[in-house]
Amino acid sequence: AHARLLQEEPGLRASGPDHCPAPRRHGPSHGGRHRLPAVVPGRRCSGARPVSKQGRPARISLVRVHRAWQPDDVASRDQREAAQSSLREDEALQAIVSGTASGTGEDFFRAPVENLAKVLDVHGVWVTEFLPDSLRLKAFAFWLAGEWVPDYEYCIAGTPCEPVIESRKLIHVPDRIMELYPADPDLAPAGAVSYMGVPLCDVDGEVLGHLAVMDNEPLAYEERIVNLFQIFAARATAELQRLRAEREIRKREEKLGRLVNGAMDAIVELDARLEVSLLNPAAENMLACKSETVSGTSFTDFLTDASCEKFDQLIESLDSDEQEARALWVPGGLQAIRCDGERVSAEATLSPSGAAADRYYTLILRDV
Repeated sequence: AHARLLQEEPGLRASGPDHCPAPRRHGPSHGGRHRLPAVVPGRRCSGARPVSKQGRPARISLVRVHRAWQPDDVASRDQREAAQSSLREDEALQAIVSGTASGTGEDFFRAPVENLAKVLDVHGVWVTEFLPDSLRLKAFAFWLAGEWVPDYEYCIAGTPCEPVIESRKLIHVPDRIMELYPADPDLAPAGAVSYMGVPLCDVDGEVLGHLAVMDNEPLAYEERIVNLFQIFAARATAELQRLRAEREIRKREEKLGRLVNGAMDAIVELDARLEVSLLNPAAENMLACKSETVSGTSFTDFLTDASCEKFDQLIESLDSDEQEARALWVPGGLQAIRCDGERVSAEATLSPSGAAADRYYTLILRDV
């Protein structure tokens, strides 16, 4: 340290043993007394102090020197933090996507809901279907405090979910959620403090359901959370649309099945090769067979030769480009041969549906 001080101020010199300055007279001898070296505060050098060439003590300032701040320090730190944040987001996204890749239907929602709760480190996450007739939300999956809440359904009135459904926008309550929604009976038991919810809407803007998170600590608005929210919401919306379409198809099929099975007339469905694909109960009674036993059998096997020729002509007429009618009445009807060998005459109408390989024909027979 002493050597560095000598280098910092030219003209300083060291004298005496161990580079401590030797006593030196200042001017005349004052009765043989000598001036002692001054003590530099905070410095321990056996009384040593650098002196100038003129013999006067050198002025020394004690300064703590830090490495100069460089803009690159902040930049590199920001880059590291951004990289770590990006890595966490990638891991979170991978967890959500992997959860949605393997499931369909209502099971689709369970894995990503649990993963989202763990990734965001929140108390609860749930995804619902909106029931507009009753203004209620029914949870497909609800993860709360590390376990599943089964069969969760509730009215939206007075809850933080209500503005999500009504405004069709993301709603964020960072703190004091119970003060804002005191009428919600489920907030206090869950210890809710903060909330975020986003609607699940189809292409026409109709609300299908919503995705929400709740925490028992304040929840700040972060782009990372919102981005993950939107990604899962988009996938949940697509699956919810698929579920609704599948449900609607099933309802129509059930309705059509009730109509077909309740009809008094015999209804026979034929594929493009004129093979039987469906018999309603009345057709099973008329032909004395079960639908599943004759499925894939050519319907012409059930007709007499004359009726078979007439039937082929009707099919050609329906398939011709000039034919505009979508259904044809069969003049004189058809004569069928039952599975027990008995013959039966029936009035008949024939109508096509679909095209090419997806072509089907519906034959309606009335026993006369």
